[in-house]
Amino acid sequence: MSVASSQHKHIIYSAIFALTLSACGGGGGGDGAAGTTGITYTGITSQASLTIGNGEEIGTTAYQNGGSTQGLGTVLSSTTEVEQAQANNNPKTAALAKTLLGAINKIQLPTSVDAKRYSRAVVTETDSFPGECGGTASFSISVDDVSGDFSGSFTFSSYCELGDVMNGNLSFSGNININTLAFGTMTMTMTSLTVSTGNDSFTVDGSMSFNPSNSPLAITMDMKLKDNSTEQIFWTENFSLTIVEAFTYEDLSMAGRFYHPDHGYVDITTPTPFHYTGTNEFPYPGVMIATGANGSTTTLTSLSITSYQIDIDEDGDSVIDQTTTGNWSSL
Repeated sequence: MSVASSQHKHIIYSAIFALTLSACGGGGGGDGAAGTTGITYTGITSQASLTIGNGEEIGTTAYQNGGSTQGLGTVLSSTTEVEQAQANNNPKTAALAKTLLGAINKIQLPTSVDAKRYSRAVVTETDSFPGECGGTASFSISVDDVSGDFSGSFTFSSYCELGDVMNGNLSFSGNININTLAFGTMTMTMTSLTVSTGNDSFTVDGSMSFNPSNSPLAITMDMKLKDNSTEQIFWTENFSLTIVEAFTYEDLSMAGRFYHPDHGYVDITTPTPFHYTGTNEFPYPGVMIATGANGSTTTLTSLSITSYQIDIDEDGDSVIDQTTTGNWSSL
């Protein structure tokens, strides 16, 4: 194996751990425009009217990005139990982003590479490796060692990391700087990838793009998620995450359109990023606004690391029609 292909292979092995948590999201716009999908969103596609009757349900589900918060932990072997708990209780797409960030931060790249050492050809590698707690992950990757363009696919067979068991396929493509081996923008596509933890099971389709060399880390995605226990399919369309990571905290911002199959879509913004500190599983502070038809809104505000508040404005007149509180741990 050439030095170039060996280094590329090291990069891809590290990227695999990021890719596996792609199970927290699903397919593309409308009928899955972001690539071939195995899940079709058949729910309501009109804008939801947020009311006292449905505002809390839509708001909390939008924060979670669909379904239960349980069962979508991280897959990095170096992740602490606290970080796993945070991932399990955070939005699905946030759990994905945190795992991506953690995996990419573990990649050790050489500072430069002499381009003359490359064979000036497309190098293809296939291999497999076991999961931490069972199963296997196999991959095939082709790298153009002149341009740095690469593409490939992965297959997970009962692949288990930290209690999450993954089955299914995903593909990826992107570019590596041929001199520094630093990643440029990458795109990943999942088709019916299933993640199970205990009694929780989700099947996901979709695509995501990001540049791991950038800070803050910005990820765009178009995803569908099927809760296999309820058969409900949720959809995050043109969804974006921005993560600011520091030694003692992470700030998460979300923006995009979220579809609830029973109610329709709302547009999400986070005027105050969700702030995760130290060993806390839940964020404080943080504010998310879901906007529905006729200016109706549901505002989710973190009151503390244990509780949140929901304010519902049914007609966009800036008068709160209902306020309720709840515990993060009950979501």
